[in-house]
Amino acid sequence: MKVWQNLQENKYVVDVWSVGCILAEMLSNRPLFPGKHYLDQLNHILSVLGSPSQEDLNCIINDKARGYLQSLPHKPKVPWNQLYPNADPKALDLLDKMLTFNPNKRITVENALSHVYLEQYYDPADEPIAEEPFTFETELDDLPKEKLKELIFKETVLLKERTSKEQETAMQEQRIFDFKNDVILFTYQMMSKCTPYGLHKLCEPDAPCCQNKNIPPPGGS
Repeated sequence: MKVWQNLQENKYVVDVWSVGCILAEMLSNRPLFPGKHYLDQLNHILSVLGSPSQEDLNCIINDKARGYLQSLPHKPKVPWNQLYPNADPKALDLLDKMLTFNPNKRITVENALSHVYLEQYYDPADEPIAEEPFTFETELDDLPKEKLKELIFKETVLLKERTSKEQETAMQEQRIFDFKNDVILFTYQMMSKCTPYGLHKLCEPDAPCCQNKNIPPPGGS
């Protein structure tokens, strides 16, 4: 059911709202708008964002939805820093722009990505765009239960095989690393010993072993 005007033309505003809800949950470790049903959830939203303005109500094309909102008592907006007193003010600014009741006033995806709160992660050069829209080859919801179980089993087997190969590769790399370390350690120990095979480079000049004239220096007698 379409409620807002121009929502089809800017369908990403719904995703922005969803990300805003996730950000709020990350700040408090609990859902911002928990609701048993859609009316209960709407009441939770209004208890935080406050009652929509007349301008916001005029953008609602569904008469029943608009009438329900108009029938509710006025509710003031709760400041974000009151809900999240320990949060970064930049995060709260982004949250406020994401969780704007009117989708036409909500921050765009592009502006959200370049927001000051995300500037350390924002890299326009590292945002690949798919050449064509991604679609699933088959709709899993339409498959019979037994077929779904078969697909899940096959995917589980493939995942286990990939995991085993990755673990085996990691173990081989670790063995090679350990072997190289052993070689380096052995070489270091040999160079540190004052023996006919040692290089005498790591001994102090007045070390007792180096004073032993019976030990020839490297390359000579």
